[in-house]
Amino acid sequence: MFQYKNIFVYTNKKGEMGYATNQRSTDHFKATTDGIRAISEQLSDKVMVGAGTVLTREQVDLAKEAGADFVKIFPVGNLGAVYIKAVKAPMSHIPVLAVGGVNEKNIAEFIRAGAIGAAKQLAERFGCEYVAITLRGSISATDNRWAGMLYRDGQACFSPEYLIHIVDRVGGCDSFGGGLIHALRKGLGQQDAINFAVAASCLKHTIEHDFNLVSEAEVLSLAGGNASGRVQR
Repeated sequence: MFQYKNIFVYTNKKGEMGYATNQRSTDHFKATTDGIRAISEQLSDKVMVGAGTVLTREQVDLAKEAGADFVKIFPVGNLGAVYIKAVKAPMSHIPVLAVGGVNEKNIAEFIRAGAIGAAKQLAERFGCEYVAITLRGSISATDNRWAGMLYRDGQACFSPEYLIHIVDRVGGCDSFGGGLIHALRKGLGQQDAINFAVAASCLKHTIEHDFNLVSEAEVLSLAGGNASGRVQR
């Protein structure tokens, strides 16, 4: 624990952070920004600093000025992804962390709406040039929606979303990663690379066992929009 003016900043054994203040003020967010500033000045090179739930554009700007790397929107479960999109429109300059009610069924919607703060922080903290995320929407054990996102330098590109009937999930993410590496080594741009990776993985879901027995031409055909399923002769 350390003290900054009247702010006491502490960590627990898991490395999670919080703060306490003895300031008697009706301006609760002023105390919040003091806590952000304290953590940023002391530990910004070691941790990602975020603001608690923000309610207004002014609070977002104050949190950013105080040193916040991202802001939290809570609870988003009842508000829906459309709320994130509306909030991001005037404040695209800071990453948003969507909290409360986000699960495997709706996470793709929130990421598409602009809640990509996690990707930005991963890139900055670990020095990643790219951050790739698969977006699976579970309809049933054998039917899924499948897409992906590729983040680089503040820009997130999203693939088309496919509806897949699963034959074998084994190797699905391996084929995504392999497809992405292949696409980037071939010199494809960010959008084309994520389209290729998702198409490769989509095809793998329809093949038994863990090897993706498809050709580059077949992947490019699907990535290019040919999802008819017709036999090619």
